[in-house]
Amino acid sequence: MIGISLGNVSYNSIEKDIKIKKIASDFEAILLKEILKVAFKPLTEKKSFYQRMYYDMFLDSISKKLASAGGVGIARFIIENLNDRDRYSSEQQNRSGFGEIRRPLSQKSIYRKGA
Repeated sequence: MIGISLGNVSYNSIEKDIKIKKIASDFEAILLKEILKVAFKPLTEKKSFYQRMYYDMFLDSISKKLASAGGVGIARFIIENLNDRDRYSSEQQNRSGFGEIRRPLSQKSIYRKGA
């Protein structure tokens, strides 16, 4: 795909950001629906199949609305971490020149003393 350059930002990166936001929001909606299912379980235990299907559609629409309104921050967390990962990998590619991706060590020591 040929990218269109808009200053420092290309069309491909804008398209990628939109896709990431959509996927992260959809994932958050699915997670919220599963949480709401557990919360609504006592209401649906002795209901008919049709009533349970209605509750499922209701929870689906509520969870999508919650996620699109900002949700609980899961989508934002995913987006920020993916952006940080992309930023870090592009910095490493610029430094190494070979496209090699190295991950930083954490602040905490990964080795225990005396081990």
